[in-house]
Amino acid sequence: MEDHVPEPDLILLQPGSALVALERRTATLDVVDQLRGAITSAKLRPGTKLREAALCRGLGVGRAPIREALRQLTQEGLVTYEPHRGSAVSVITADDLIDVYSAREAIELRSVEILLSSPPGHGRAVIMAALDGLQSAAAVADSPAVAIIEADIGLHGAIVGATGSTRLSRMFRTLSAEMRMFLLHTHPPIDAPSYVDDHISLVHQIVGRNPTSVEAMRTHLAEARALLTAGFAERQDASAASQGAGAQPRLQEGQWSDDPAA
Repeated sequence: MEDHVPEPDLILLQPGSALVALERRTATLDVVDQLRGAITSAKLRPGTKLREAALCRGLGVGRAPIREALRQLTQEGLVTYEPHRGSAVSVITADDLIDVYSAREAIELRSVEILLSSPPGHGRAVIMAALDGLQSAAAVADSPAVAIIEADIGLHGAIVGATGSTRLSRMFRTLSAEMRMFLLHTHPPIDAPSYVDDHISLVHQIVGRNPTSVEAMRTHLAEARALLTAGFAERQDASAASQGAGAQPRLQEGQWSDDPAA
């Protein structure tokens, strides 16, 4: 007598199956996206406690996706975990900014070096498409800074991605959340025309295989770091001048309270 083999659809629906794991992974990705967005947009401010019970209630998911999401955001540098104290939104410092830009230099300078040694035209289409995206974002009247910054990060990501190196791209993506947070909250008001012109000059050197393009990228990142460092210092001074006693920050609408009882 032949052994009974369960139908494939029944196998997938059994507890602990691939389908259950896929559903949990989807929930985790949703939680990561929501928390990352709340942190980078400053709805969740640095130092805010991320209590599992409150997050479960606010997002309508179980503890497993919450814990996995917090682990991923900890790897991205957006969340800090301390034993016996739990997780909190990372408090960023000027040293963090310098460190992020040092990592960007390592990734992006190497990317330009790779592109310089690639066959003519390699990566040109994807880089120029990303530049078009930046120009389009900046051309919109009263375009919000977030749209221009997203297009900026997309352009730099396209330059790294054009190398074909999955590891360089993965490292860039890991840094991108912290980059977004710094650019959104410490960059001085953006002069869109000059902002775009700087990137047009940089891109034309890279796609044109100009030998000076590595140094051009180094200068580009150094100038951005200097602007952000100055902006960060200004924000710190303003915050220190206006700071008063009060409760820990809460999410807008109090969705995920930092109440110790949560």
